[in-house]
Order: sequence, then structure tokens, then C-alpha cells
Amino acid sequence: MNKNKRGVSDVVTTVLMILLVIAAIGILWAVISNFVGRGTENVADTAECLAVQFQIDSAKNVTETIANISVKRVSGSADVTELKFFVDGASTTASGTVPGVGETRVFSMTGLSSPAGKKVGIAAVVGDTTCNIADEETITTN
Repeated sequence: MNKNKRGVSDVVTTVLMILLVIAAIGILWAVISNFVGRGTENVADTAECLAVQFQIDSAKNVTETIANISVKRVSGSADVTELKFFVDGASTTASGTVPGVGETRVFSMTGLSSPAGKKVGIAAVVGDTTCNIADEETITTN
């Protein structure tokens, strides 16, 4: 009878070990899949950024606080939700509509302080991703 108890104990130990290994694999899988999922969320948007191209045709100072920026969309069919403007590296708001491929649109930036001579840059926003600055131009007087 002693042998039967010992055999049952070995079976229970083996089953517990298998359950522990399965639990460890499950925990490890949850951590890794979460990490990989977060790391690849914006890959599609970033790839779209590489295809989208904008250029500044002109940057004109209208008044001491207003500048008009003429922007042309050279290529890229991505859904660009907005264009971000940077004056001397600082983010600035501008009003206007994102141009389609081959179109040129004028954006008006207000609230600037003596914009003439400053550099303006543009960056497309695709999904939640702000692309790199696509083009820069110096604001000239009208």
C-alpha cells in the first residue's frame, strides 16, 4: 500500500509541474504580445509619412502679425488630417485646407511677431502620427 501512495504523489507532482509550466507560458505570452502590439501600432502611419510629400511654394509676410504660406502636395495618397506649421522650430497654428495631390493651397498664420526673415516648416499628420518636417522656407516681405 505504501507504493500506491508514492505513485499517486508522483502523478500529482507531475500534473502540478505541467500546470505551472502552462501558467508561466501564458503569463509570458501576455507580456510579449502586449509589448509587440504597442510597438507596431503606428507602423502603417509611419510608412504613409514616407510616401506623402509637401513643398512650400511661397511664404509671404502680409502684416506684422500675419503670414500666408502657399503649400503644394507633390505626392502621396495617404489620408492627411492636417498640416502642422513650425516657425523657427516652434509649433504655430494656421488656417487652411489640406491640398490634394497636385493642388496648391494657401494657409494663413496669425498672431506672429514680425514673421519676415523667419523660417517656416511644414509637417503632415497621418492618423495619430506627425511626420517629419517636409519642407522649410524663409518668410519674405510682400
